[in-house]
Amino acid sequence: MSGPSNRAMKHTCTCCTPRTGLRSAGLKITSEGEILAEEIDKRQLIDKHYYAIASKATLLTPDQLNVPEAQFEKQFGEMRSRHTRVL
Repeated sequence: MSGPSNRAMKHTCTCCTPRTGLRSAGLKITSEGEILAEEIDKRQLIDKHYYAIASKATLLTPDQLNVPEAQFEKQFGEMRSRHTRVL
């Protein structure tokens, strides 16, 4: 059987947790907690989250999305406006 040993799989990386990343970005965590699966389901938190993403992907045309021109050009080497015409 190939793959990491059980010993390697039990190792937890503490240097790259969300908490560490937030703190290193200068953010202060003022409280923490947990939400039980039943509460997530009752309040439809996952459904609402993915609806917000999907609605932008399916209801908006590319020219309506908020993408900074400079960031697009840095990433792709071309102006975004050349690629966002409505058909």
